[in-house]
Amino acid sequence: MGSISGSMSGYGSTPSDRTDNFGVEGVPRAKAPSDQRIHYRNLLAEGEDEDQSVIFDADAEHLLDIKLVHTLGSDVFFPVLSMRFSPDGKYLATGTFSSANVYDTVTGALTCTFSHEFTGSNSGSCAVCFSPDSMWLATDGDDGHIQIWDIATKQIMRSFDGHRDRITSLDFSRDGRFLVSGSDDGTARLWDMLGDGSSKILRAHDSASTAIGKHRVVVAMSPCGQFIATGTLDAAVRIWDITTYTLLETLQGHVGSVDCVVFTPDGKGLFSGGQDQTLKHWDIHDLTSRAAARRDGGGANIDSEVVQASRCTKEFKHKGGVKSVAVSSDGRWILSSGHVHTTLWSFDNAKLWQCELHGDFSPIYAVDVSPTGTLLAAGGWPGARIWRMQVKADIPAARGPVGATCTQPS
Repeated sequence: MGSISGSMSGYGSTPSDRTDNFGVEGVPRAKAPSDQRIHYRNLLAEGEDEDQSVIFDADAEHLLDIKLVHTLGSDVFFPVLSMRFSPDGKYLATGTFSSANVYDTVTGALTCTFSHEFTGSNSGSCAVCFSPDSMWLATDGDDGHIQIWDIATKQIMRSFDGHRDRITSLDFSRDGRFLVSGSDDGTARLWDMLGDGSSKILRAHDSASTAIGKHRVVVAMSPCGQFIATGTLDAAVRIWDITTYTLLETLQGHVGSVDCVVFTPDGKGLFSGGQDQTLKHWDIHDLTSRAAARRDGGGANIDSEVVQASRCTKEFKHKGGVKSVAVSSDGRWILSSGHVHTTLWSFDNAKLWQCELHGDFSPIYAVDVSPTGTLLAAGGWPGARIWRMQVKADIPAARGPVGATCTQPS
């Protein structure tokens, strides 16, 4: 993974710079010069020694008010490597080497902890993902073993075995029927929650990459549940049709490993980020029709030639490698993490970041945006934080449809 170094120097980060630019409650008195950055100083509560900065790009239109609301603890030996808000917005789950922790998003209180054995046999991770009804949490240890927990009873409901190495990411389909997992064993697997525990295997690396030992796979499920996106160390993003379990398209454009992928909520776009310090948006609006045509033509396998039809329509230049990405429910805001920065972007302006969330977490491995779009979360070493985001009232509503547009195959 890529990383960035350095501090906040160059951003006018001295206390006097932060104070002089602001009036009551952090409202800027005047627009800063284009070569400066606007700073907000956030305190968790009066009297607490917890200083966080929200740095707005002075060249971008200032659209948001952001405030730190919770700092969530973590075992100092195990950083937060993954996180997800529950679909109902009540919880935030964080995954570490040793456990998955579920927090109340209103109070910040720890609701429950699901522990799994850390063998120490490899570098392990704990991927987490809520079921669509927010009742279950899928987690893994460092051994490729997936467990489905009941949040209310804190009991294991199901277990899945099949991966031969640690799991990097998990994602449920919106109807809760399927769970997709990515792994360091070079595969993605699709699990049927109503099935016998077996899985369909997608070999997400080309044969050349597998031969030289490049195996890591990250995954995401499309809103309609018809497609899976995979990102790999061979710099490729692949889209799979789960009706036929075949490769639909390979997206080329990154020049380093692809470390995160996520579909936009309307199903028309896909974001990918990686070691090349770019966050790319791919236009996949016609994916459903192309999938139908490919099914009629007999499908394809990973070693066959598949013409790239989707275009990269936006590229966001990141400070360091992109480790995680999340998209707001209206599709307008994109949150991404680098090594020491959490960056919020407006989809309408790929050239300028809207703001950066700074703190004493480093590195930052995971981010997420709540279903309502009002909460932002970032996690790393040694824990996680939740920020409240409010869009200014004079900002127009997001343009275009936001519902999933792809249809289930007949």
